[in-house]
Amino acid sequence: MALVEVVTRTYRRPGLLQRNIASLTRQSDDDWQQVFLVDTVGLGVGASYQRMAHHQPLGEWVWVLDDDDECIHPGLVSDVRRIAGEEPEVRVIMVRMDHGGGLGVLPDDLVWGKAPILGHVGVSSYIVRRDVWMRHAHAFGSGRYASDFDFIAAVFDAEAQGRRGAQREGPFVVWHDVVASKCMVRGQGRSEAELAVTT
Repeated sequence: MALVEVVTRTYRRPGLLQRNIASLTRQSDDDWQQVFLVDTVGLGVGASYQRMAHHQPLGEWVWVLDDDDECIHPGLVSDVRRIAGEEPEVRVIMVRMDHGGGLGVLPDDLVWGKAPILGHVGVSSYIVRRDVWMRHAHAFGSGRYASDFDFIAAVFDAEAQGRRGAQREGPFVVWHDVVASKCMVRGQGRSEAELAVTT
């Protein structure tokens, strides 16, 4: 079992996918594996979230990095190892993602360190423990474009309540202030040909 499982949704973007894969090979710690959720017919973003609701990861930690995004922090896996070792109660590691023009880096400073807010978080903004994914993956199941928010909002709500009820010590979330990934292009369910991307 790998320390970090990277889940990549992909739809007819071979050039972007190769860049996505290559970006992960630069990790300083190679204890990761990549799993692909392949859409061969263009079912769209909503359907891809519904597939994620049923995905059962094998890695200890799960991070979503879509085929139109790339990892830009080569120390991410080693950071997960260190944080998990230092904070055994942690279940969520929040990182930042550069979405490019318009949206910029999310979560932004306005919400950093606070509960997620719709429009201020992306699907690659969080790394969650496998057990957390399994408990809350159903929140992806609405199939709406903002299902990435639905998932992490459900996680925060449930984990915060559980921590109060159990009177646990230590944080359930660590805010790790690094820009871990960036959007190569805003695919929004379109193929590479539709995006007219040159790689």
